[in-house]
Amino acid sequence: VDESGKLLVGTDLTCVAKTLAGYPLFSLGLNCGFGPDKMIAPLAELASNWGGRLSLSANAGIPISQNGKAVYPLAAQEFANESMQLVNRHNLSIVGGCCGTNHTHIKSLATALSSRQAPVYKKQSGAGYICSAFTATTIRQEPSPAFIGERASATGSKAFRERLVAGDMAAISAIAREQEDTSHVIDLSVAYTGRNELTDMAEITTMLNGELTRPLMLDSTNPDVLEVALKRCTGKPIINSVNYEDGGDKLAQVFELVHRYPAAVVGLTIDESGMAQNKADKLAVAERILKDWLGHGFAPQDLFIDFLTFSVASGDELSRFAAVETLGAIREFKSLHPDVNTILGVSNISYGLSPVARVVLNSVFLDHAIRAG
Repeated sequence: VDESGKLLVGTDLTCVAKTLAGYPLFSLGLNCGFGPDKMIAPLAELASNWGGRLSLSANAGIPISQNGKAVYPLAAQEFANESMQLVNRHNLSIVGGCCGTNHTHIKSLATALSSRQAPVYKKQSGAGYICSAFTATTIRQEPSPAFIGERASATGSKAFRERLVAGDMAAISAIAREQEDTSHVIDLSVAYTGRNELTDMAEITTMLNGELTRPLMLDSTNPDVLEVALKRCTGKPIINSVNYEDGGDKLAQVFELVHRYPAAVVGLTIDESGMAQNKADKLAVAERILKDWLGHGFAPQDLFIDFLTFSVASGDELSRFAAVETLGAIREFKSLHPDVNTILGVSNISYGLSPVARVVLNSVFLDHAIRAG
């Protein structure tokens, strides 16, 4: 860590802990940079967000120049005493020495630790958090809701699509970054007829991974595309989305990916019969997704259910009460499973209406949706 308490690449330690919580790590800790006295605040942040085994290998102080040479000022016993303060404060499991230490420093540490037992620990979950390469974001925002920026979408944004076709990576980056002030998550969707979705997703994910402070939502129905994105996405993204349209084959593939590359996932209320129209059918598909998710050992706080909605102005009698069915499903599901997240493309409710009417209907529907949970 540097003097700000962040990694040298700019990642804060909450992000480190919440990202790595999904991996089978034996221990997590800090080394180098400073002496034990300068590790107090960073180690406290890591400890409060990790909870598992913690390690510390500090330097023998910050080097000073003596006769043109770098000298580390902490003698062995002083180094051991300062390190032991952190061992006692945070119940460290592993302690050692980095730059400027030698066998005398380690011997002093070993002597000080000789009567201690290995600490009992319980690693905290990273559930309920999503992360970019730099920061962690809570899925549940106060006040609700969390907003997802959807302008970096080849299907939903003409401007993005034109820049994708032109291969203008600078413009694509700008579109994504412009949403960071108004969105908690940036959706990335690059599927477009005539282009190689896998190649585009790999290139753009790599670029945005190093630029965005907001987490990514990786938007694709192709598990192979999702895998190349997950490999290039530092942090913990959201995968959008899975459903049972094909009987659950792709869903199973995506869940296996999440075992290897921890992520939150959006599940759509779609099954072999198509999109669920009424509350009962929506709830049945949602329960099926949740059962499969929990069956894989994942936390409910990392699952989103999208109950979907349709335009109430389509003229189709089935869609006339679409808003009521969706709101009813959200309300009942959240009463049964308060830890599971719900997500919705609110503006679908007003598709086909005039722009002025859409603003009004979207606003009213959003208010009702938030109240429903």
